[in-house]
Amino acid sequence: MELTRQIVENWWHIPVLMGLILVYGFLLNRLLFRPVSRVLDERRQAVREASGLSARSKDELQSRFAQYEQAILEARRKASGVKEAARHEAYAYRTALLDQVRA
Repeated sequence: MELTRQIVENWWHIPVLMGLILVYGFLLNRLLFRPVSRVLDERRQAVREASGLSARSKDELQSRFAQYEQAILEARRKASGVKEAARHEAYAYRTALLDQVRA
């Protein structure tokens, strides 16, 4: 009962407190939340840019690795061809030499 009587007698405190809460809310938003939000947005943007750069680097690396693998494969094919030609030449030389020895 005492609390109710005090509230009725001092009713004007309620709008004052509500006004103060609104002013503090406005100041906190302006001085704290907006700058922090701006910093977080800039950080998110930097992370997105870094992620994009990383993805491009990864794609470029995969492309270069594919070119490297293709070059290695082509070099192995050429080496196999050279070895096979040398083998045929050696067999031909051996056959010719054996024919000379037999004759």
